[in-house]
Amino acid sequence: MIGSQATKGMHVLARFAPKVVECGVWSDGSNLTAIEAYPSACKESETIQAMRRLYLALTHADCEDALTCALVASLFVEKRGALMPPEADVSPSEGWIWVPRDAFAQ
Repeated sequence: MIGSQATKGMHVLARFAPKVVECGVWSDGSNLTAIEAYPSACKESETIQAMRRLYLALTHADCEDALTCALVASLFVEKRGALMPPEADVSPSEGWIWVPRDAFAQ
């Protein structure tokens, strides 16, 4: 069973980014690309910690999570090799949670 937030995300993707570009990457075919990230999976990543040092501390956990997700998105665009890619046998319809490779080394 998936959670309510995941269900909401599925509806948003279907509406605004319905095209599956590849496993874990959705697009509107023009200007929008969407990926999935979970902030808690990134907490031990030195890559994310180093990027976060460039920003002031935020006062709300949701804001911290949003920043972490934005940093993962930045890595996806600028340094995709720093993120763990899906295995070849993962079906594109299953999706993928993008996490820095170094989060797995912990």
